[in-house]
Amino acid sequence: FVKEFKVEKEVCEATVSVSAAGLYKLYVNGENRAYGLYNPGWTQYVKRIQYQTYDVTDIIKKDNKIEIVAVGGWALANLHRAGDHFFSDKICAIAAADIKYADGTHERIVTDDSWDVYSSEVKTCHIYHGELNDFAAEKEYIGKAETVDIKTTLVAQEGKKILEHERLSAKELIITPNGEKVIDFGQNLAGFVEVKVKGKKGDRIKIRHGEILDGEGNFYTKNLRGALQTVEYVLGKDGEHVLKPQFTTQGFRYICVDEYPGEIDIKNFTSISVYTDMKRIGKFRCGNEKVNRLYQSILWTQRSNSIEVGTDCPQRSERLGWLGDAQLFCPSAAFNYDVYDFYSKWVNDFAISQDEEGMIRSAIPFNPDGRPSNPAAGWSDAIIIIPYEMYRVFGDTSMIENNFDAMCKWIDYVRTVGEEEYLWLGQFQYGDWLALDGPDPRDPITDKDFSSSAYFAYSTGLLVKCGKAIGRDVSKYEELYNNIRKTFRARFIKDGLPTADTMTGCILLLKFGLLDEGEHKKVADRLVELIAYNGNKVKTGLYGSTYILPVLSQYGHIKLAYDLLLEEGCPSWLGMITHGGTTMWERLDLVTDDGIQDVFNASYNHYVFGAVQEWLVKGAGGLDVAEGGEGYKSIIWKPVVDERLKHVHVEFDSRNGVIDASWMIYGDEIRFELLLPDTVSAHIVLPNGDQYDVCGGEYTFVIPSDSVR
Repeated sequence: FVKEFKVEKEVCEATVSVSAAGLYKLYVNGENRAYGLYNPGWTQYVKRIQYQTYDVTDIIKKDNKIEIVAVGGWALANLHRAGDHFFSDKICAIAAADIKYADGTHERIVTDDSWDVYSSEVKTCHIYHGELNDFAAEKEYIGKAETVDIKTTLVAQEGKKILEHERLSAKELIITPNGEKVIDFGQNLAGFVEVKVKGKKGDRIKIRHGEILDGEGNFYTKNLRGALQTVEYVLGKDGEHVLKPQFTTQGFRYICVDEYPGEIDIKNFTSISVYTDMKRIGKFRCGNEKVNRLYQSILWTQRSNSIEVGTDCPQRSERLGWLGDAQLFCPSAAFNYDVYDFYSKWVNDFAISQDEEGMIRSAIPFNPDGRPSNPAAGWSDAIIIIPYEMYRVFGDTSMIENNFDAMCKWIDYVRTVGEEEYLWLGQFQYGDWLALDGPDPRDPITDKDFSSSAYFAYSTGLLVKCGKAIGRDVSKYEELYNNIRKTFRARFIKDGLPTADTMTGCILLLKFGLLDEGEHKKVADRLVELIAYNGNKVKTGLYGSTYILPVLSQYGHIKLAYDLLLEEGCPSWLGMITHGGTTMWERLDLVTDDGIQDVFNASYNHYVFGAVQEWLVKGAGGLDVAEGGEGYKSIIWKPVVDERLKHVHVEFDSRNGVIDASWMIYGDEIRFELLLPDTVSAHIVLPNGDQYDVCGGEYTFVIPSDSVR
């Protein structure tokens, strides 16, 4: 979309505001002025679309040209389970150039049917399939722009920008048994490849992207579910070129180079990681290198799935904002990066997407015709859980304040939608999704009425805490919580044990506070028995795997928690590492000694099982927010020691300053060190039972290693 105009007077300020149903780049007098990638971003388009404003004062001259290059992006994509043309069936742009003159006058140039439309070098572009840039093609005049009526609301940029981040050199050129030319970058990530090439006009480059090689060492794409992940270029002139896609990302560790002029030199290929701009605030390290590699894999997975919203995966034909994954992982995400603004923008879309009855869908943004349409326990509950967890970590109540009415409406919806007022029964649920303790991971054996009702209780309890944090009257929900808990216990607890006699059944009772005093030991012991029956391996799904280590260590089974963490056979977290993973997998057993185990649920960059990091920090590292100490103004430091880790170091740049905590085993002693900002207090519980209350400063404690309880 092109508009030329003249300026005859002295300019004191000039801006251009732009948005699109699609994605755009803005050029003013030939300069790309659109900061960041994939503008205007991804929101619940039917409700709101962001716009961005750019200062162009320095480049306005007498004769001017505004150019907006636009592609379909998320708005026009056929997104998995969300239908064709996610929001629009036309690529559209809207813009306004505002010019203030030195004489006090003002001029505004807006998009209308006077703008000219041309073809661009971007010939095909799709979120899943990639991009074709033909620089040799002649620019064709299409005609005058047409005005369209899109029913939505334009809002100023709310989320953080998406930027290029880490740059990785290629590690190896592989000629596969099938004769493919494959380049390995050594790290799975989301982003794209920058290609340097010397060629002639009309020469072609074609590269495909994939996460793994198959058992024979060939390029593997079956797990992409139809996503082509292909980037192509046609050179527009002779000479040297540096090329990268403009509007798409891929999830990959490997690329297959199908076309390239001349010999392939891996020095000409650079992998670039792309994700939302976030400040790194947390670090974890220990004396076990495989655990350190696990933590690095979790970091890379978070980065890969932080492009505008928290996606489940960045590679196959899905890449949706599934809320179950998000709420389980968000405490870990908030340790690694300052994600407050990232989640705030996304959670606002949860709220505006809510229907009149209070229903929250399980993936957001969603298609206007309702896909994905279903609510689900542990998914839709993200409307409450994420704001609560962000409040705990950052001490900021704004996310709760902005969405509190939506939180209440969600709980009111659950109260009325099921077969029983105080339980959530008889509805579609994902349950303990991808658990490995039954015949079908997509149909977990833990009773879904049990788990959905447990989440009903948990989320209602958190709603009460959120309301009190912002001074709201929540007596209605306190009464509701008591009734839910009472009714749940009558139906789902028999003889002090869960009717759902599974690992996850026990875990949810222990985690969600559904047991009375004196019952915890019996349920924790039953959990230990079930783990033993399963060969001392984790076979839980999303719910159970997130909470299993915390509840084991909380109720005295510390060695078993470490045994599960350090297990290297599949299914396990370290099993991913020992079988070549550099990011977290969708299942804990995707690759075993017998090879690839699944195709449909086979994302090798899926962050939800990275929620184990929460225990690395709060369990092994011992660092957690104290009740009432939101924002880390008050902490509990209760490190859980195991000689197999040798030492643990946790550093966190909180809103109240940097907290540094570590322990190390020296022969027959264990040394503990804690550094606190002046305004931060801590309750310290050492493994031998010693306790201290301190505030600010640097503290060192040494205990005999044989005194650990």
